[in-house]
Amino acid sequence: MSPEAIVLGLLSAVRATPLALVSGFLLTRSPARLVTAYLVGGLAVSLPVGIGAVLVFGATANTSESGAGRDVVDVLLGVAALVYAVGYATGRFGRAPDAGPGRFGALTERLRTPTVPVAAAAGVATNLPGLYYLAALVAILETEPGPTEAVLQVLVYNLLRFALPAAALAIVLLRPTQAQRITEAVRAFGVRHRRTLVIAALTVVGVYLVVRGVAGLVSHT
Repeated sequence: MSPEAIVLGLLSAVRATPLALVSGFLLTRSPARLVTAYLVGGLAVSLPVGIGAVLVFGATANTSESGAGRDVVDVLLGVAALVYAVGYATGRFGRAPDAGPGRFGALTERLRTPTVPVAAAAGVATNLPGLYYLAALVAILETEPGPTEAVLQVLVYNLLRFALPAAALAIVLLRPTQAQRITEAVRAFGVRHRRTLVIAALTVVGVYLVVRGVAGLVSHT
């Protein structure tokens, strides 16, 4: 398993928006159904993209051209992460005081009184592959896995990516009286320290990807 993919999976697990949504679902009369729908919707978009990518691009993983291509992707993703970190630090990005349901346009009003289809749609909307996901897929491909190993690595990454919503569902089923309190505590911690966490994570990931990509490109010359 790629260590980079594990780290990126853990970073993806603490995204503020999914935590805010799950916390809101836990306040409803059917928290288990809504959180389950959210997970199903998220996995329905996250898993096929990841599995499809590693199977398609993994077929040429051992060629020098694909290796150089992944190095270029590393550099581009790293630069994007650093640009976003600077923008976040200067207030150009992420100005909203909280990452709540209001970000989702047409879903906003429906999320005020969520139903199972709405929760599933929110799962899709908030779990489209982003920077961390793309970087994780590149890291997985760089281990030059076979098809089965590649799929297993994607499954592990997604297990980490959805760890907190899945944990919330488990708590709802096992200890329903404590579910909202625990999830809200985690969400509140993320909100309080979001700025520091986001800037630090993006900077570390960005520098790492740029250095790794440049080193790889140098080795191919």
